[in-house]
Amino acid sequence: MSDLFISQIDTDELCDENYNEPENTQPLEHGRVVKFPVLEPTKNGYVEGGAISNDDTYGQEFFSIFSNFPSAPDQDFLSICASKFRRAARSEPLEYGVYSRSDELIENWLYEYGDKFGTLLSHLYLDAISESDVTLALLKAVSILSWDDVYPHGQMLALAASANSDAELSDACIRAFESWEDKRGINYLKQTTFREQWLEDSKKEVMLNLDGM
Repeated sequence: MSDLFISQIDTDELCDENYNEPENTQPLEHGRVVKFPVLEPTKNGYVEGGAISNDDTYGQEFFSIFSNFPSAPDQDFLSICASKFRRAARSEPLEYGVYSRSDELIENWLYEYGDKFGTLLSHLYLDAISESDVTLALLKAVSILSWDDVYPHGQMLALAASANSDAELSDACIRAFESWEDKRGINYLKQTTFREQWLEDSKKEVMLNLDGM
């Protein structure tokens, strides 16, 4: 999922010194209260609704035009990070349960770049889309973080991997939801279908385990 970044707007720039208000006009109403449905807060500032269905979205964001927004990371920054992660992923074997340099990079970037992390994560995935070893390292790194820390970008990345024809990537998707140990993952796994029966069996087992938590 791509991020929406809106730069801060100085309200003075919206006013024209030479502007004269037309006669017989009514003043605009300000300060209207807009009520949204009750949503579940998450640690990274996103809000989350109930179980997903075909017409649900994975995340909802409500912004005010006068809020402070981060500027989007430039391409040089993204390319440098992608190159650094690719080198780390290729320099070590993929071992679940072992904390790697790739895991360390993703964890550090999460806390270092905050709101820009989602854009960075999406770029890393797209950059590694044709390199399964790097993509697997990325999925593993994201899966060791908490559900709320990576929501919704980590979950979207895992779901994207589930649609890949590479069975190892599909398995990594299931492993990610298992590792997050969050019941909300059941609703996401319900949306996946795998060709291989062993993947379907693994998915059902993970869903059962999550339901028992």
